Amino acid sequence: MITHFDHVTVAVRDVDAAKSFFALLGFKEDQSVVISGPKFAAYMGVEGIEAEHVTLVLANASPRLEVQLLKYRRPDPLSDPHRDRLDRLGFNHICFAVDDIEAMVATLRAHGIRMRNEIMNFHQRKLVFIAGPEDITVELSEWHYGVIHPCSTKNFLSVLVISSAVCLASPSTPCERSVAIPTPPLTIALVAARPAAAPTPAIGPMPGLIELFTVV
Repeated sequence: MITHFDHVTVAVRDVDAAKSFFALLGFKEDQSVVISGPKFAAYMGVEGIEAEHVTLVLANASPRLEVQLLKYRRPDPLSDPHRDRLDRLGFNHICFAVDDIEAMVATLRAHGIRMRNEIMNFHQRKLVFIAGPEDITVELSEWHYGVIHPCSTKNFLSVLVISSAVCLASPSTPCERSVAIPTPPLTIALVAARPAAAPTPAIGPMPGLIELFTVV
């Protein structure tokens, strides 16, 4: 059973440039060794391998998250002329979650890092692609937590319950609320405009219930 993501390895020609790039994302060098000999040749499937192996660790991350850099001394590494294209088969990109995508993008641009597109919203996240070392694609993601996105429905009452916070949305009424757990944890009803004829359901604290939809 998989417990968590451990590491990703990137083969590079310029180790220092790659370390500088990932340092902007919060990674710090943890150790650097040279791998070679029959054991590594058999494991990697690369005859006569000799390469610098640098481990970068995301500071203060739990569980531990690593980016490993591999610089071949021998044999000469193969180059993929299409590695920056996202319409090729195989590995596509890696994505890191951030807490402020606009601030991170500004920092990267200030250091000459190229964005491959503009920030977009998709699946409750802000996303952007970055041109990484050796033209690999790195993505940044900022999640929208605790937000009910605009909704417009007919003939049903959607009831969202987060711990003891309740949001009631009336039929055909767009709503967007940031719902936070109240302090102290008392039931708070956030009620959108409802038709006068619609009855108000009696709903009390329902700890542990994440989402409830009631059709009327």
